[in-house]
This record gives sequence, C-alpha cells and structure tokens, in this order.
Amino acid sequence: MHIESMFCYGLFNFIRMNNVFCRCFSEAVSASIILFISSGLISAISIFFSLLFLDLFYITIYQECNPMDVLKEIFSKHPGKIAVVVLLVFISLFGIQKSGFFLASEKKYPEAHIGMEKGQWYSISPPFAVDSLGDPWHGLVRLGSENKVLVYFYGGGMSVSEETAAMGDDMYVHHSKDTGTENTGIASSDEHNPFHDWTILAIPYSTGDLHIGTKEFSYTDSKGNPAILHHNGYNNFRLFMDRAVRYAGSPDTVLVAGWSAGGFGAAFLADEIFTDCFPNVPEKAVLVDSALLQYDAWKKTASEVWGAPSGITDCWKGDNPVLESLQNCKKHWPNAKILYTGSYRDGGLVQYQNYIDTGNFVSDEALGDVFEKKLEDMVRKLLELPDAGVYIWADWLGTSSLTPHTILWTQFYSKGYNGESCASWLYSAMEGDIHNHGLELFEKGIPVLTEPPLPNLSE
Repeated sequence: MHIESMFCYGLFNFIRMNNVFCRCFSEAVSASIILFISSGLISAISIFFSLLFLDLFYITIYQECNPMDVLKEIFSKHPGKIAVVVLLVFISLFGIQKSGFFLASEKKYPEAHIGMEKGQWYSISPPFAVDSLGDPWHGLVRLGSENKVLVYFYGGGMSVSEETAAMGDDMYVHHSKDTGTENTGIASSDEHNPFHDWTILAIPYSTGDLHIGTKEFSYTDSKGNPAILHHNGYNNFRLFMDRAVRYAGSPDTVLVAGWSAGGFGAAFLADEIFTDCFPNVPEKAVLVDSALLQYDAWKKTASEVWGAPSGITDCWKGDNPVLESLQNCKKHWPNAKILYTGSYRDGGLVQYQNYIDTGNFVSDEALGDVFEKKLEDMVRKLLELPDAGVYIWADWLGTSSLTPHTILWTQFYSKGYNGESCASWLYSAMEGDIHNHGLELFEKGIPVLTEPPLPNLSE
C-alpha cells in the first residue's frame, strides 16, 4: 500500500456527510484512487462506479430504502457537493496520470499475449515479482521477424550493505518503470541497428543485487526508520523467463547481454539461461558490457546480503566473479561465444571500485590507472578462451582522464572507436567473425571516437 493511497483515503473520508449513501460514496472514491495508483485510470473508473452501484444495492436491500428516493435525496440536498467531488476526483486522476507522478509501478505497454504484433513492446507482469520497494515489477518482450533472441539485462547500480541500502538512488535504481531504455542502443528499432529485428526479452533492473537476489534485506533508512530492501532480482528473472520463453519460439541464435549491473547479470545467468531455457539452440553467445569490480568478499555479499543461489556463486573462487562465471559458462557450453566490451578507463566503475575499497565514492586519474591495468589483465584472461573477443573503446569524460561507462544502451551503433562501432563488431562476431578491437588503447591510450560506417546488413 502506498502512503499516497492512505492520504487519499483520509482526505475523502473527511468530506463524508451524515448520510449513509455519502459515506459509501466517499469510500468508493477512496477505493478508486487506491486502485488507480496500482492499476491505472480505467480500472479506477470501473471500480468507482461498481462500488457506487453496490452501495446503492446495499442501501436498498438492507436498509429498506427506495433507490429512487435515495437518489432524489442526494441530488436535492447535496447536488453541488456531489458534482464538485466527482469532477475534482477525475480531473485529479487524469492530471496525476499525465504527470507521471505515480509511475513507479505503472506500465507503459499492454500485457503480453498470444498473437502479439511484431515490432511492438509488451509487458510481462508475473505475480510476486517486485522491485526494491516491494512494488510490482515487470519485464518486457518485443517480437522480431528474425529467428534470433536477445535476453537483455538492464543496469543500474547495486547495494552491498546497510549503508548503501540507505543511500537509495545514489547507489542503485529502486523503482520499476519503463524509462525509454527499451528503445535505445541494442534494443532500438532503428534500421541502422543490426539487431533491430531480433526478438528481445528485456529484464529491467531495480533490486540492487546484480539480478541474483532472493532476500528481503533489513536496514535503517536515512531518517532512522526500519526499512526493507527487496533484493528480488533472481526471483524476478526466473518468474519472467518462465513466461517469456514461450513467446521466443525455437530460435537458431540466442545472445545473453547486459550493461553495467546487467553485464554482471548476463555473466552470472547465461549458463542457466542456456541450460534451462534454450538448451537446443545451436548458436549461443554472451556479451558483457562494462562489468568489472574486484572484491574478495563477493561470494559472502551475494549470500548474506542478496541471498543469491549457491548454484550461481559456487564457481566464484577469487575476486572477479564475472571472469569466473564466463569461464564456467564456457566449460559447460564449449561452442558459446564469450564477448566483452568496455571503455578502458571507465569512470563509473572506477567510482564503485573505490567505494568497495575505501568507502569513498570518488574517482581520479590515479584510480583510473589502476582500473586500466585490471581491465587489461581481465581481457588477457578472457582471450585465453576459444571463441572469445573484446571491444575496448574510449572517449574522454569532459576534461577528466576517465572514460564513459557502458555503450550497449547508448552509442552502440551511432559511434565507434577507430571506425568500427560496437554494433558492427558484435554483428560480425555473431556471424562468425570474432575479432578484437581497441587493444592498442592499453599501449597508446589515445581515444578517437568517430562516426563509423553503418553496418551493411545486406551482405
């Protein structure tokens, strides 16, 4: 229940008159607002008139009143009040809906169903799927004409302790809503995006657990009140995939990809997706975008804070669970392509790494140097795997010595380092031409971000 709902309920009870119908009327208004907040305007209007009808029925049968007498009394004694209240209620509901004030759990797209139109987004809203606040969560699906599927994990920070839980939006996205990410980067329907006609199963992120949590984590919020962070990412993922896979058909190719926190999720869950959802698909690939944070206590955090299943973390032996998860996936699926992209002095990851190491959420040139060496080491180890490739890129963050965070949902196909976009590199890899791009940055450190030739999809 939202606090706004309770406020509205109190407000409309305040206008009750000493008339049993008007008491019922005010409760119908209150119920309609509560339902509006959780389900939308049409449901609210429907419940308002339904409850009003039932209240009239109750008065007529159990209080032995003539319904026409009741209506005459209402409109003769209180016509102005009734008209004003009804008008204000529905003007308010319309204004709230247009303003987006209660979009935390509101869906932009209709619910998925058999016979969906290709090229259009639909929501999948499993029961018991919730965001970090405990509000309803939903995933998205868009059918394409190509017989290929992208399982797409969103990013959005993380929480690793009571302190970070209390920091809220400063550390992680905690509301579930459609923000437009589904229409950018690799998910864009722009014909210049070589993946625009793939079927996409999109998994938004709002649980602070890198998509692998199952736990209600208790903490004290910034005002000193007890609170719960619903680390429900893994449960949401499973509930979503159990429903979404039925719309995917029998694809010939599956790509599991994600950026930032979603890159971690893609690395951690690709093996499970291949095993449980698409075991017979001949072409499998994983693409991790900007997911490198080294920490000796990752396994402990995943277990104690997030409640991550042991089947995900069993392969974590060191301080780089992304690398170890990709190596483990490759062991189980030898023909799967293992792909990684990231900027070589990622300012976002530098900040998070420094917070893990020192508790300070800041970055500087020296920390960028450290990250660059860590990324180079990880890349070298990844490239020891067969059918592995990397796309390392660069651009300056203003006048700093650091580079931007993530490319998959931003300039995926619109820009590229030294003439090749990330989209072109990935498209080539999916077609069998796996190659490495940008390794010279670790030697030269000279970023050149340009507008590359668009991929030739006719070849």
